[in-house]
Amino acid sequence: MKTITLTHVKENPRLLTQLSYPSGERDYAKEILKELEEMDVKSLYIEGDVLKSIGKGYRSIVILVHLNCRRVVAKILRTDAGISSLEHEATMTMEVNKHGIGPRLYDWRPHVILLEYIEGEDLDEWIEECRERDSLAKMLAECLTKARILDAIGVDHGELHDARKHIILERTGKARIIDFGKASRMRKPKNVTSLFSYITHGPRSKRILELLGVEKPPIEYARIYKERMDDESFNKLLEMLNLR
Repeated sequence: MKTITLTHVKENPRLLTQLSYPSGERDYAKEILKELEEMDVKSLYIEGDVLKSIGKGYRSIVILVHLNCRRVVAKILRTDAGISSLEHEATMTMEVNKHGIGPRLYDWRPHVILLEYIEGEDLDEWIEECRERDSLAKMLAECLTKARILDAIGVDHGELHDARKHIILERTGKARIIDFGKASRMRKPKNVTSLFSYITHGPRSKRILELLGVEKPPIEYARIYKERMDDESFNKLLEMLNLR
């Protein structure tokens, strides 16, 4: 992997059109380059003759760029995204950043967001490899506590029922919630109950419950939390999951 300047990207049609996924429109790609330049991005990472891709979603593609001597993620609006800008995701990310949640937002423009690059494993991979009950309990308690903070500030992430795609475990063991493109203040927050659903009924639920020593999912306590949404019911839910 190496870097290539924005000028060289502009002069290389093959690289340039990768910025306007999936249509390959050159004018759109040039607009992306303009926004990157405005945010002081000097170069992009490439592997071989393609841009270094971190992932593709329904609304954006994610590449790796160089900003102020660090690797940074650039989320670029897809040409077929169905929305006109990434302003909403930028706004929601800024909001949760105030509470120590989400990847740090460095800068944004209508079609590009610059975010902290978080290296690590997705939640499913980490759980599959985990062998220690205490490590699992600590990690899940951290995730649920961050979900509780989101509930408390009135932000619904919207996708934590599928937490494997939206929580990354750093090499330090710290859990990070990502992707706030569908987050909203207009919905009643259900971050804790969505994550509870993943823990108790998701693809790794059997392994999680066995390792925690939980015979039966404490669904009634999740319902109580959903109704009350207070610290007391949240702490009781953690207790019933053997996370306290």
